[in-house]
Amino acid sequence: MSTSQQIEAKIYLEKLDISTSDGKGIGTPILKIRAIRSLPPPKMPLWHEAKVTSFKTSKLLFTIGDLHFDTSPATKGFNIKFLIELHEDDPTYPDNVKIESYYEIAYKPDEFFYSGSFEFTHSADLNEGAVRKIVRTNLTFKFRYEVNIGLDRIEIVLYNLKSSIKKAGAQDRYPDITPEMIAAIMYDEIAFEDILDQFQNSGGQISLNDNDFAKSFGRFLIQASAGLKPLDEVSIGIAQMQLRRFKNLVDQGYIDPPPKWTKDSTDATIKFLLNPQKAPYAVAAELQRIVDFWRKGGVDISKNYPVLLYLYTVGTTTPKGVNPNPQPDPEGAGQRKASYMPRLKSILN
Repeated sequence: MSTSQQIEAKIYLEKLDISTSDGKGIGTPILKIRAIRSLPPPKMPLWHEAKVTSFKTSKLLFTIGDLHFDTSPATKGFNIKFLIELHEDDPTYPDNVKIESYYEIAYKPDEFFYSGSFEFTHSADLNEGAVRKIVRTNLTFKFRYEVNIGLDRIEIVLYNLKSSIKKAGAQDRYPDITPEMIAAIMYDEIAFEDILDQFQNSGGQISLNDNDFAKSFGRFLIQASAGLKPLDEVSIGIAQMQLRRFKNLVDQGYIDPPPKWTKDSTDATIKFLLNPQKAPYAVAAELQRIVDFWRKGGVDISKNYPVLLYLYTVGTTTPKGVNPNPQPDPEGAGQRKASYMPRLKSILN
């Protein structure tokens, strides 16, 4: 039976070589690359376009999203049609070059993400000057692609952060914390992000401005969108952590002080929490702090994931305090977070 999968493909320019038969080079070229999934034809044939003026390797050209195709056994992959245009600003080479090519990207239903590369070479004639001298131009392109199959929007975010999440989960100072625990917290926080959270994050970005007015205005926006709570009680960033909690983690030695901490700890905290690559370390530190607190009370909750992940949101303990038989919250929030872990573990690996 056939099914439909959502596909996202990222296309990178990995290598570009341009040479001419007269050895003169071709000045300063401007490369325009367009691509479309061509077979089967999309309902709306929109091109994805990128202009390349500096030929750095591993340059992301574009992301082709919302790709769907039949995943019957006959499906081998999806075809990408490339149109490449080389525009030359050197008047001795008045002709532009256009290249059109197809490439099939394989379909691998058993993998969340996979990547590959393909290369092709094209030659074209350029006319030089009034005497119409023909110069042979050789262009070699290498593209790399990354494909994700069936991941939702939050899983894509976490996959792109997997290096930071895995490093945070491998820290010696957080021995009880795993990457999938960190990812489960972040997944849930992103899933329940609302417009007020977005305003708080926007205010945080504005507050990082060196201009005193902008800094004050940004901090006001953070508080205003949180019902005028004290600034230290507002949660921001992808980890949705209170500024006060982060500062306590630094004071207790769970996180090293970020840059410029002594100058302005609030500014440093906001900058850290708004950095998606840093946020996993804040999550790991807070989870480890909670585990350590309970362990000092004689109770190990490091493997009691529904309880531990729920406490990340509500605090170190519930009103019952440290007790020998902690139970998941009756609303099921902790169990929900714990249920993400097996799939996130597969995605991160």
